[in-house]
Amino acid sequence: MTSAENKRLVFVNFVMGRIHEHVSSIYEDLADDNFVGAADNIKWLTVELEDLTEQITDGRLQTSD
Repeated sequence: MTSAENKRLVFVNFVMGRIHEHVSSIYEDLADDNFVGAADNIKWLTVELEDLTEQITDGRLQTSD
């Protein structure tokens, strides 16, 4: 694995960890009838996904070595 591939995978794992945290929090908030908390987590999940989409479409996640 090249250095660029390693950096990309570290970044992908970081982003996926954040996404997982938001999804878990949304589940817990909904199960606890905490709709304000769920809405906040949905907002932040949307921001994470929009940023990831932008990076994919801009080609910033491509490995270049």
